[in-house]
Amino acid sequence: MGVGGRTELATDPAGQGSKDSVDDGTAAAPLRILSHWPMAAGNKLGVRPGIAVAIEIAPGFVCDPEAVPRLLSALAPDLEDEFRLARIEGPAAPLPRAFAGLLVALLAEGRDLAARVGRLHMEAGLRWYVLVEDGISTRAGSVIGLAAALFGQAIAGGTASPDQVRRLAALCGSATDRLLHGERAMLAVAIEARCPGWRGGRHGGTIGAMGEGREGVRLRHTSTMRMTSLGADMAERKDRTQIRLARAGLPVPRQVRVADAAAACAAALEIGYPVVVKPVDASNARGVSTGLSTPEAVTAAFGLARGHSSSIVVESQLPGEAFRLLVIGGKLVATVLSAPARLVGDGVRTLGELVEAANRIPARQRPRPIQRRIEWTAEILDYLGQRGMGPETVPDAGAIVALHWSGHGGRGGSAIAVTGPVHPDNRRAACQAAEVIGVDVCGIDMVLPDIARSWRETGGGICEVNRAPGMRYHIVADGPDTPVLGRYVDYLLARPGQPDRAMPRTIPILVFVGGDELEQPALACARRLESGGLAVGIATAGSYAAAGLPLADPGIGSPLRLARLVDDPAVAAVVAVVPAAALLADGLGHGRVDLAIFADARPPPAVASLLGRLGAAILSVADLADGRIVADLLARHPAGERYGR
Repeated sequence: MGVGGRTELATDPAGQGSKDSVDDGTAAAPLRILSHWPMAAGNKLGVRPGIAVAIEIAPGFVCDPEAVPRLLSALAPDLEDEFRLARIEGPAAPLPRAFAGLLVALLAEGRDLAARVGRLHMEAGLRWYVLVEDGISTRAGSVIGLAAALFGQAIAGGTASPDQVRRLAALCGSATDRLLHGERAMLAVAIEARCPGWRGGRHGGTIGAMGEGREGVRLRHTSTMRMTSLGADMAERKDRTQIRLARAGLPVPRQVRVADAAAACAAALEIGYPVVVKPVDASNARGVSTGLSTPEAVTAAFGLARGHSSSIVVESQLPGEAFRLLVIGGKLVATVLSAPARLVGDGVRTLGELVEAANRIPARQRPRPIQRRIEWTAEILDYLGQRGMGPETVPDAGAIVALHWSGHGGRGGSAIAVTGPVHPDNRRAACQAAEVIGVDVCGIDMVLPDIARSWRETGGGICEVNRAPGMRYHIVADGPDTPVLGRYVDYLLARPGQPDRAMPRTIPILVFVGGDELEQPALACARRLESGGLAVGIATAGSYAAAGLPLADPGIGSPLRLARLVDDPAVAAVVAVVPAAALLADGLGHGRVDLAIFADARPPPAVASLLGRLGAAILSVADLADGRIVADLLARHPAGERYGR
């Protein structure tokens, strides 16, 4: 380990044993990774947290601007797209910029679509800093090493080795994974546009937080901390959901839980054909079979469902088409029609050729497609095979061929925004279902012949309550700029009891910059806030506590000190003392500050500039004698509503 947590890497990772010669015929690497280390939020290079990489460019190398994208295109076209989309701030230096773009492309192709090069900074001569904001530090070494190796191959005009191809495959995951990560990145962008204090939650299933301290809101994907544990448990099981909704008088299919195929056939006979067989706890329509009209079909469907769960139900087939109604905070926000993939024959082209044409729509095209391509999966082939068709079938002109019964994107389905009216009865049924189950953000799946007419008139009903609804339905229906994401974020930012009033979700953060001489002024400021009824998080040389609770101290000057307090849901204000040298070396630990207080009126320019970028007003200790400064600060935060009560 190097100074400040820097991780030293091999001096020639780009070579990877390559024998390619450059200019004089000797083996050499165009770039060396000197070290890499995590950068806390609020650092000298940027506001967001990320990974800093120190690189050294070898003299004499000339970078063909198309060398890197050419190699990436041969590996995976999506990689080339991400390279060209990479946002890089800094000098127009070809080699460092090409490496920075390659690094961001690898992160984006993996899980970090929101990653960006926040700063490309020349340290001295041929040495550079590359700051990748919002990268994942836990796997930084492998990603940086792969980036350096591919960079060396590209500059030398070579191709990726089999080992590099394997490493890339392990990093990137499947196309489905990338669509899911893209959805989460779009949500993160929508959150940041309204709440700059967004932290984490960009990758995988980790929990993110928006806002600060007691004003913060935590969420996992679209599940929020306002959802009850009972509601989450009930929505997880389709059988429990059906029972609860039926007791509330809401329209649901008749349902019987079965233990084996014989019981499934008996239940189907009792309910009346056609029926649906499905597992009670699987998602994404896995193991679900619909429109079953014979005991043989039910038996086969039971076997399919058993492959996904040990708990199986048989239920009546509701008439109509599938709709997803998104309910947020008790209100219907958006409705989409979940449409199965349907092709219209022209009497000339085969189904395979029609699928190729369907895959050429803009939503399925690079860069960053928002809709899955139609693939010839076993499910689609089986569905068509049962109807005597296959990829080589030529449908008659005007004939409509469904590729699958499900409108799920993984089976070629699409989502179409419902712009017409939703009947009040159907709207009320969806909102009541969310309330009955106890889920604040949910997708209600309804099957209805006509959503503009009441279910009481046409039949149909609720077949599922999704407790963590994906936003992909609405991204596909409306495009990446769907207003649904903003409506969701506004709901999270609203105060309880004030659903139409979005709040900044911030708390007062006061940072004293210096050493022991600021201990007493900081403690006095904290006591003033506490006397007004605020629970204060304090970080000084002699005290580290959240709302009076002592905490394990990561060390004076560590950015983890302030980050921990800002994340604490009990804290209503933060007062911290931070040494100037530590601030410049490691960052503050958070990307926003209200007041930065120095011992005198002439703070170090570099430190004042850093804190100014974080929004801080620069003051001296003497300025704090004016009590109006703190009062004005509190008036800008929700905490000010409670101050002095």
